Amino acid sequence: MSIAGGDSDNFKISYRMITPEGDSRWISSRGKSLYNLPDGRPVLFTGSDIDITDLKTAEIKLIHSIEQEKQRREELEQIREIISE
Repeated sequence: MSIAGGDSDNFKISYRMITPEGDSRWISSRGKSLYNLPDGRPVLFTGSDIDITDLKTAEIKLIHSIEQEKQRREELEQIREIISE
């Protein structure tokens, strides 16, 4: 896409922000940056932001659960080795 002969780039980024109340929120931003300045600076950003805090919280819990399961399996294997000696 171009605006009056300019170029554009799609972007997608997730980041964490702190609200004025001090809460941490995860945001997913996606959109397009439109360029039409001689020095290559963007003229316009268009897109949307979505609060993905619940998704990130679930992802972190899942990762933690997988790590715990891995640790339990390693402990179980150590116990099996001790018993078989």
